[in-house]
Amino acid sequence: MNKSTTGLLLVIEILLLFVFGNLSSLFTTMEKREIQSYIATAEAVADMVMRAEDPEAEDIAGEGAYFSVLRAVTAARREAVYDPDSGTLQLVRPRAGKQALLFVRHAGTPALRALKRIGRIFSILIVLTALFLVLTGFYLIYRFRTDRGESRAAPMDPIKDYLARLESSETSLRTTVEEQQQAVSHQQELNRSIIRHINAAIVLLGGGGKVEAFNRRAEEMFARSAASVLHLPVEQALGNWPEIVALAAEGDARESSQVVSSGDKSFRVDVAPVGETSRLLVIRDVTRERRRAEIRRRNASFAMLGEMAAYLTHEMRNSLGAVFGYTKTLKGDDEKVQRINKEITYLTSMLDNFLTFAKPLPPGERVPVNLTEVLAVECADAGVDLSAPEEAVEIPGEPGLVRSLCSNLVRNAAEAGAKKVELAVLGSEPLELRLRDDGQGIPADQREKIWFPFFTTREKGTGMGLALVRKIMNALDGDIRLEDSSGKGTTFRMTFFS
Repeated sequence: MNKSTTGLLLVIEILLLFVFGNLSSLFTTMEKREIQSYIATAEAVADMVMRAEDPEAEDIAGEGAYFSVLRAVTAARREAVYDPDSGTLQLVRPRAGKQALLFVRHAGTPALRALKRIGRIFSILIVLTALFLVLTGFYLIYRFRTDRGESRAAPMDPIKDYLARLESSETSLRTTVEEQQQAVSHQQELNRSIIRHINAAIVLLGGGGKVEAFNRRAEEMFARSAASVLHLPVEQALGNWPEIVALAAEGDARESSQVVSSGDKSFRVDVAPVGETSRLLVIRDVTRERRRAEIRRRNASFAMLGEMAAYLTHEMRNSLGAVFGYTKTLKGDDEKVQRINKEITYLTSMLDNFLTFAKPLPPGERVPVNLTEVLAVECADAGVDLSAPEEAVEIPGEPGLVRSLCSNLVRNAAEAGAKKVELAVLGSEPLELRLRDDGQGIPADQREKIWFPFFTTREKGTGMGLALVRKIMNALDGDIRLEDSSGKGTTFRMTFFS
């Protein structure tokens, strides 16, 4: 090899050393960013698990799960430890007291592994290029000393060889970059799949409070498509839910969780900051859970009311019995004695009704009951027409309680002047029904009072019908609500949770 070729090779090696150094620095930066993204994704998943109630290790850890290990440890603060050699990530999330959960993920991302391989390749290339540069320098010095008169050969052959090697390196680098892009695309698709299928509404707000992500559950919950809300301010995207908008617009940089009510719906809204300007909203519909909690509270109140009613009824019966006995000894004014006895009989009847109402209802055996058939019998007895779906509507319950429920509702409609009762199915999970009549309706100022025992607007009414209806619905693990019912009949919405 002559001096010109050696000099050219020396220049090429210097250029290669510079190129390899820059590329190594570039891929090192990309590796650091991928590590940060990997840790951020794992932390987001761990935080979502922590926000769930009583996470179970067998559900979210183990072979094939996102985290390979989940166990309780003693710790007081959040930690994230990443081992770059093994790719193991350990996250600590505190719980109540000094307890915490340790999340361990052993597998890194394909992109991260690819970047590590590329980084090692360039490190080796830099070392080899530097070694060849030193050897070439010594060889060039040697040639200058020993072969000054030697004619210089044409540099075309080494240049061609260099260009061939450069083309081969470019092809290899292009292949590596394509593999890395595929790995990044796969990771992004995995993240989108998790957000798309999680059983909660996910809304990501970017700078200026504009919607950047809106998953499928959010579309179902808010009845809006993702395409119609993306890049809109949250005030426009969720304008029908001002309570959620107000919570999302708060400028608190800390994580928060709150239950808000909007109309007849209740939502648990978890807000978490993402970066410096973005906010993540995780919204769950907890209407069903809150209504079932209200049913349990009512049942507990009925149990306590039953004990109190039994004691008061016993004492008042004794007193009324004594008064009734004394009236038999009165002489002279039979009319007053009869009026006293009539009032005693009325009070005794009211006490009996109240005691019957306050006693806990026996749950009985839960079996499918044909609600359409039971309603048809009760409507026929009351002289009221029934309009119902062709397919029979079945509800889980005890036949006697269902019959009593239908009897009170139909009798109440008939006494209000109804000539027709209409049954409609509104939903199946949970089962929601609508029962509407064409009676005189219920004034707005009486809608909350109709559920109270002894409240009635009829001269001979007992005021126990609708109070008993709500109690029966509670016993059937259900709820009943009065819808708009002013001057155009009465409409009840019944929900059966079991």
